[in-house]
Amino acid sequence: MALDAREVIEDFLQSHDLDFDRTDNNTFMVTLPGENKLQTHCALIVGDHSLSINAFVIRKPDTHEDAVHKWCMAKNAAMYPLLKVCASLRPTACIILGNAWSF
Repeated sequence: MALDAREVIEDFLQSHDLDFDRTDNNTFMVTLPGENKLQTHCALIVGDHSLSINAFVIRKPDTHEDAVHKWCMAKNAAMYPLLKVCASLRPTACIILGNAWSF
């Protein structure tokens, strides 16, 4: 008998004391803890034969904040399904992650 991915994910999140909500039968909204009270919010979306993991993290850039945000959003829209973009202002200024795996 095949494992149900939704059950495996829920068991994992609960066993690791991660905060999460289920927005529907296939979607888990997870809050990952970080340093200095920072958090990363992720969406785990279970498909028929895939798991999509999406997270968007952006910190306040030192300069050109509007331009950095515009650039990040344009890159995010243009680079699906595997996406890792880091702004050159500093390593934590802009990180966009999106990925999908088949199973």
